[in-house]
Amino acid sequence: MFRAISSLLLFGALSPVAPFAQNQEVSDLITVASPPIESRISVSEISASGALVVDVDSGKVIYSYAADLKRPIGSLAKIMTAIVVLEELDLNEVVVIPKSAQKVEGNVIRLLPGERYTVRDLLLVLLVASANDAAHTLAIHHSGDIESFAKVMNERAEVLGLRKTHFDNPIGFDSTNQYSTPRELAWLSMYALKNETLREFVSKRSATIRDLAKEHTITAYNTNRLLSSHPSHFFGLKTGTTDGAGQCLISLAYDRGKPYLLVVLKSADRYEDTLRLFRSISASNA
Repeated sequence: MFRAISSLLLFGALSPVAPFAQNQEVSDLITVASPPIESRISVSEISASGALVVDVDSGKVIYSYAADLKRPIGSLAKIMTAIVVLEELDLNEVVVIPKSAQKVEGNVIRLLPGERYTVRDLLLVLLVASANDAAHTLAIHHSGDIESFAKVMNERAEVLGLRKTHFDNPIGFDSTNQYSTPRELAWLSMYALKNETLREFVSKRSATIRDLAKEHTITAYNTNRLLSSHPSHFFGLKTGTTDGAGQCLISLAYDRGKPYLLVVLKSADRYEDTLRLFRSISASNA
């Protein structure tokens, strides 16, 4: 089942899940089985505490290491934030930056209260630069408060059959109630990559946005170094780093024209770990 669905997701033949209705049972919407495990590549030691590699065309897991243990995920949570925004907001909708955005810590692009941007621009910097203040602003615009937006994230996770995933905030801040696994993040990413706008945004090396009054221009750069160091092979997807999560990275990579999804969690060097996985893929295809 997953094998067929994975290709449909990536190439657009499967429609997004409809917004969750309170009177619907999850079982009435969609249930997705875990990808079949088929260990095919041999990987030298990596520092990550959990990893997974999926052959996107076949839907098979070709490498798995502690892939079902729940862990903090850092800004990988923004993948779900982006899914909710893409499915439930108009990209041309105007968003006013709230005062609370100035209090957001971590990786921010310094959005100013009262400024007006489109949903599209805020989503762009959320995915390219992992902007915490953009994620906060979109959540407030969508739901009115962070708790309500997190509830929507969890409803979507339930609809997607993610049983070991839970969200507490749209940014990725560490929390005992914010976690996932390499396997479930792989499925979430496969679902997210079905969206053409998301695929476009996560592959950009930089992004420039301007408020609608044309008084404030912001240029932000992708937090994923592999897009620049290996541009012919890597095309996204998302980085994440917190004290609890360590270094995390989900990558969409191509070898000889074939797409692969690579998930690395709690790594000492996420780029080296990902490259080791990719080299093993390439060696197996030689």
